[in-house]
Amino acid sequence: MTICSINYVSKALVFIESCIQHNPNFVYHLVLVDRKNPALLEKITQPNLRILWAEDLGIPNFLQKAMCFDIIELNTNVKPRVLQLLLEQFESVLYFDPDICVFHSLQPILDELKSHSMLLTPHYLQPIQDAKKPNDVELLKFGVFNLGFIAVARHPSTSAFLRWWSDRCLELGFYEPQSGLAVDQKWMSLVPGFFECVSVSRNLGLNVAFWNLHERHISFRDESWWINEDTPLIFVHFSSFDDHNAAVIARKQTRVPDGSRPDFEAVAVGYRVAIQANQPLGFAQIPYGFSMFADGKLISPTLRRLYAALLLEQPTMFTDTDPFKIGSDAYQFAAKHHLFGKPVLGGKTFRDLESQSGLIRWALLGLKILQRILGANRYFDLMRFLAYISSIRVQGHAYVEKK
Repeated sequence: MTICSINYVSKALVFIESCIQHNPNFVYHLVLVDRKNPALLEKITQPNLRILWAEDLGIPNFLQKAMCFDIIELNTNVKPRVLQLLLEQFESVLYFDPDICVFHSLQPILDELKSHSMLLTPHYLQPIQDAKKPNDVELLKFGVFNLGFIAVARHPSTSAFLRWWSDRCLELGFYEPQSGLAVDQKWMSLVPGFFECVSVSRNLGLNVAFWNLHERHISFRDESWWINEDTPLIFVHFSSFDDHNAAVIARKQTRVPDGSRPDFEAVAVGYRVAIQANQPLGFAQIPYGFSMFADGKLISPTLRRLYAALLLEQPTMFTDTDPFKIGSDAYQFAAKHHLFGKPVLGGKTFRDLESQSGLIRWALLGLKILQRILGANRYFDLMRFLAYISSIRVQGHAYVEKK
């Protein structure tokens, strides 16, 4: 099972095709988190593939949730609900991010799951103490386990786990590291202590990605891919992959220089070819349906955060079940406070931050002057306050009119 918006369907199909190649007897599900567009499904012809729309998952007030969360947040936050529904039909369910490619039978996962309620994979298994990223400090921000993959089985504790996880995601599944939140993923750091029979897999062939390449070498022999010469490579997570250059490990890391891992490039080349073969289908050019109001005006990230906060704290402000329609409470709020969005290309990464060294130096100089003015103690208190107030969700009171 995988989840994505329409613009990611080409990658999802590569994942599904790779799964079918090595696991032909599985039943596959693709959950589309987007406005319903049944005509697009005519292009999806993979066997044993069932399509679900997020709007049909039975999530209460789904359109309000679609306004609260951005595209990545919503895609991840419906995950527990999908697992709940599929476990009603199947003994075990395996979730994979759409940017994953399978290279081996998934039977080792099912074997490990037989005696457990769920299976999780840590980002990596050996501590990292260098100054490059990602590292141990990043795991404290974003979570010990990578939720690009999770396997669950019917078990007395699984239902309670999925209810808890779904509630947390649909209420607080924001990407706000400064608040201790990282969509669906950060919650998993609590799971081994909260729930029983959790398997923390140490199988090096699972979830191979840029964050664990320092401990895993890829090779090919006897018509199969291997990790460290002795462990079958089951799947690679091509997170932050450059579709045009297989030598680029990932933009979200600074540890492995581009072109320095020909072993990774060897599997990445085939993945890139498969993605490009699906691009003529045109999915990548279709805009996200929940990124705009009905008249095409874009929804800014600031509006989403304020809407989420005020929906919880001042529910009478937003009573429309469809906040995307023209003239809705959310639409009028955005117009009144100049909160419509503008097109944005891409997101910021570790490398982008490093490229802003000049700006950072000027900012630090300004802060140093501010410290001299306020004094050491008040400056320290101010920094703590700014860390708190940087979450837009705590700024909603400024938009509530006093009566």
